[in-house]
Amino acid sequence: MRQHPIIYESRDGEYFFYIPDFYCSSKKLIIELDGKIHEYQKYHDQHREEVLKGKKLNILRIKNEELSDMEGVIQKIEEVLNNLP
Repeated sequence: MRQHPIIYESRDGEYFFYIPDFYCSSKKLIIELDGKIHEYQKYHDQHREEVLKGKKLNILRIKNEELSDMEGVIQKIEEVLNNLP
């Protein structure tokens, strides 16, 4: 997993894309680490998720506060990965 641009549209030779925090192409899984800023940009995040889900991508959001329990975060990621085709 690593950062990778996800192109969602192109117009007149210009590409529009999102760069998720982490992306696993084999499972089509995006992992986003959400800090406090995401509390204030919910509409933007919702729109972004709709666009990415429209590309048949799966999204897992992890709040920064959850990172203090790394074992729990790893377990959460493993559960999602195990339930994907």
